[in-house]
Amino acid sequence: MEIMKALQGIYDFMVNGSYTFVHEAMAQAVQFAVVGYFTVKGFVMEQLWLVGKAVLDQLDLSTLIQTHWGHLDSNLMAFLTRYRVPEAANLILNSHITVWLWRMMT
Repeated sequence: MEIMKALQGIYDFMVNGSYTFVHEAMAQAVQFAVVGYFTVKGFVMEQLWLVGKAVLDQLDLSTLIQTHWGHLDSNLMAFLTRYRVPEAANLILNSHITVWLWRMMT
């Protein structure tokens, strides 16, 4: 009787439960793959940000910009400051660096 139950259990698994088992196993595998993909992407983004930060530190752009900004005529500097040109330039520079980092990642 126990052998019949065991054989019936194996038969039920092969006929009825195998699709559900494979379906759930594939869903779990896809879930692990997606989580792993985004975990690796996050790690790579952290490393790329460190690379970008090191490149900016090596180029020393902020000191160069400050030096040239200090040499401008006071009227021109007031005009540019009034229309927030330095903030716009900073935004453009940051967006270009971000695009450069994303291109490095892909």
